[in-house]
Amino acid sequence: MDAQEKAAGVLDTPSTASQTDHTAILGNREADRKEYGTLQAQFALLGITLNRSHRAHDGRISYAVIRYSQTRYFTHLHDLQAHYNALMDAKRAQLQRLHRPTVNKDAPDADFPD
Repeated sequence: MDAQEKAAGVLDTPSTASQTDHTAILGNREADRKEYGTLQAQFALLGITLNRSHRAHDGRISYAVIRYSQTRYFTHLHDLQAHYNALMDAKRAQLQRLHRPTVNKDAPDADFPD
């Protein structure tokens, strides 16, 4: 390789590049199916539809979270889990505001009698 090829960024492909193990990239499909099923059930309890689609040209999986007329798309299960956790945090905060005891400011204070 001459200096001009090095400057252009042309490098030889190592012989081990074609011998990679793609199982680490693809992940454990059975575990992914189980996690998807669990997330689908959790979203359903919130009234949200979760769909999975496989792209025909490259086989990648994408996920669509649909609520009312709004759709959000994700490409990884961990992104779906993070979205679900954010929804649950918002739901918990909403429930805490609804169930917060109200204080009647006009009522006499029981701790300090007149």
